[in-house]
Amino acid sequence: MTAIHIEGLSVRNDAQKSARRVIDALDLDVKAGETFGLIGPSGCGKSTLLRVLAGIHRHWQGKVRVLDETLVPGQRFGNALRRNVQMVFQDPYGSLHPLHTVERTLREPLEVNGVADARARALKAIEEVSLPPNVLQRYPHQLSGGQRQRVAIARALLLRPTVLLLDEPTSALDMSVQAEILNLLNRLKVSHSMTYLLVSHDSQVIAHMCERAGFMSGGRIEQIVGRDQLSQIDPDDSQRNIP
Repeated sequence: MTAIHIEGLSVRNDAQKSARRVIDALDLDVKAGETFGLIGPSGCGKSTLLRVLAGIHRHWQGKVRVLDETLVPGQRFGNALRRNVQMVFQDPYGSLHPLHTVERTLREPLEVNGVADARARALKAIEEVSLPPNVLQRYPHQLSGGQRQRVAIARALLLRPTVLLLDEPTSALDMSVQAEILNLLNRLKVSHSMTYLLVSHDSQVIAHMCERAGFMSGGRIEQIVGRDQLSQIDPDDSQRNIP
């Protein structure tokens, strides 16, 4: 089964026809249950692709299906897709409201979606990402970078999504914390039966997490490789063609 199907996706850097294409006639299929990685230099369109799939960037052309639902350019996601497709951003501090406690951050999406026992669900989400219950009463500035990213992951999992979009989820973290977050993501993927689309500039992160990966350049996926080839990527060569 295919979780994500893309044909001829094109995205410009603004609505004008004369604008440069950030993504240019991109094709991609991501299988249900796999972790697919996107690697390439800054500005090649990786994060823009995630934003299209998350429904954040709605000005695009082409054919996109997510979880058997066809996306329509310019239209907001319906309730089902909003629940089933979630995104974890690169900067955990920037993605959390500075004036909201962690509990409020976690309870609000549950309450908006009419989920019962919001506090209990928030507490369970915190436990799933290996944080103590007292974190619920803290504000983002009172947490470490690794703790903030765990909160961001917990929030993304609250509505039990099927697809999780990960935009450089460990690049803002110290090396000592990165492995903990990546291992956490692997564990949660299995326990929640999710599909991941992971963007990273770090070839070692891609090799650790992914069954397959695509090398992006100039708004297109130039090459797709499997796990055997991923393990051979030279970290210093990750912005050029994969061997």
